[in-house]
Amino acid sequence: MKRTGHTGAKARSGVLVTLGLAIGVFASPGQPVFANELAVDLPVSALEACVSPAEERTRVYPTVEQDIFQSESGDRFFAADIRRPEGTGSEGLVIAAGAFETGSLQAVRAGPANRWGLYPAWLITVDEGNEQLVQARTLEQGDVLYAPERSSGICAAFLGHAEDLARARESGLWHRVETYPVLDGSDPVKLQSVVGHYVIARGRIVSLGKTRSTRYLNFGKYWKTDFTVTLKASDEESFDQALVLSGTRVEDLAGRMVELRGVVQLKDGPLIALGHPGQLKVLDNNRARRGSQNVN
Repeated sequence: MKRTGHTGAKARSGVLVTLGLAIGVFASPGQPVFANELAVDLPVSALEACVSPAEERTRVYPTVEQDIFQSESGDRFFAADIRRPEGTGSEGLVIAAGAFETGSLQAVRAGPANRWGLYPAWLITVDEGNEQLVQARTLEQGDVLYAPERSSGICAAFLGHAEDLARARESGLWHRVETYPVLDGSDPVKLQSVVGHYVIARGRIVSLGKTRSTRYLNFGKYWKTDFTVTLKASDEESFDQALVLSGTRVEDLAGRMVELRGVVQLKDGPLIALGHPGQLKVLDNNRARRGSQNVN
């Protein structure tokens, strides 16, 4: 038994985000807000969506550690909400984002320091008055994957759409599908080969399980060996809020085709633990559950 459990706005960076009146955006987990209820103008760029003008900016410089940046005071930063896949040949973030000698790089803290003393940050390139969010630029170029953790609302919409553009255009790593494909959720052997890596996986949920503290999305019949995805029971409501546009809830996901992203762990079979609603996307619009069952 399973462990029972307005209109579109065109960004200056070239990202086009369509936010129709029927499209919901989330101001924060558990707080749905719809575009026709917003009383202020929507941002027209990822930078405006993700970084408030009032937030403090710090000039930072590249270090000998790739994708780690340091301020003159010694604080060290990394780019929030993106992952650069290992082994794909992607360039460092500063090069990929076009931060050359004529420009500068700024960081805005997106959260507290991690256990290694590194601060997650929104990174901004500034060159002759032109400012761009590194996260959006590198996502749109296909240099990185969207790894939602701190973004929400319209910021998350811009970043997710930037990756969608790269995928549609087969830009960057999306052109090298043999190097970094979307993995098959029904292939636990392949998923086990990338333990410790941040990946995107796609598959149909075979069954659901739950305990008091955890919800389980099972992608095979044998949880000891097959791929499993988990989320905390305390997070279920925020996932349900995010799934409202798909017409479903976590408890109704059996039989649905989904795409998810996260770090692959090995606990019996391969496992991804979800902590942000943006890590889970429902791909089909039907409620067919043929061949699926709930496990109590």
